[in-house]
Amino acid sequence: MTVDAVLLAIVVAFLLPLRLVSLGLRLASGRHSTSARHLRRSCAALAVAAALLAVIFALPRDHARECAATVASVSSGGDEDGGFREELRSEVEQLKLQLARLESLWDSKSKVVDEKLGPLEEENDRVVRAMELDIQSLINEQENIKIQESLCSSYFGDSIKAMENEVQILKDGSRKMNSDIWTVAKDTTEKVEALHSAIKKVQVIADEWVTMNSTTNRIWSFTKETEKRVEGLYSDLKKLHVMGTNESQWEVFDGGASSRRREKCHSGEIDDAVDGPDV
Repeated sequence: MTVDAVLLAIVVAFLLPLRLVSLGLRLASGRHSTSARHLRRSCAALAVAAALLAVIFALPRDHARECAATVASVSSGGDEDGGFREELRSEVEQLKLQLARLESLWDSKSKVVDEKLGPLEEENDRVVRAMELDIQSLINEQENIKIQESLCSSYFGDSIKAMENEVQILKDGSRKMNSDIWTVAKDTTEKVEALHSAIKKVQVIADEWVTMNSTTNRIWSFTKETEKRVEGLYSDLKKLHVMGTNESQWEVFDGGASSRRREKCHSGEIDDAVDGPDV
């Protein structure tokens, strides 16, 4: 590397800490827009410094050999010392000119960047303000949602508790109703069974009554027939009695008549006695 490259590297290495110190001071000041602008400017300066260092260290190594030869010639003879100093002074002047050009280029680039970054920073500030407003509105909306959720949770909590109480009351009523229905069904079953047994008993009694009725009818018909037979026998007996009475009368009558006849035969009045009873 040549002496001018070394000096340029020293200058760049000296300017970088100054830029970093100024950037830190501006960041510590707390101004958002200025910090953003100088942050971009410092980043651009760092990029340019890195490019310069890369160019410096990319120079060919033959200049280093020439510098070494020059140093050797200076150390070997004192006559050439003035020429080396003149050459070194000219190189320093060239480095100063290059540094001035770099600074002017840096200033022009910085102005261009500032001119381009001005509207961008304004737009960025506007966007940031809009985003801050949106964030604040979202925060407010979130707070409102939390308040509404708390109110809804309290309201719905009371409603849910009331509904749970109603459901519990309905469950108790349903359980009691099921118990009452089961009791009524059991009582109804018992009553139906008792009624069924009573109906069976009544049916048995009805069957017995039908049997007794048929038996009574048979007895009644038998009694009628017996009564008819008794009446027939009675009529026959009556007829026989009448016939027997008549026969006894005739026998009595015949006995009296024969005695009278015998008496009349003895007394001579048989014909009159016979004619009298016939009349």
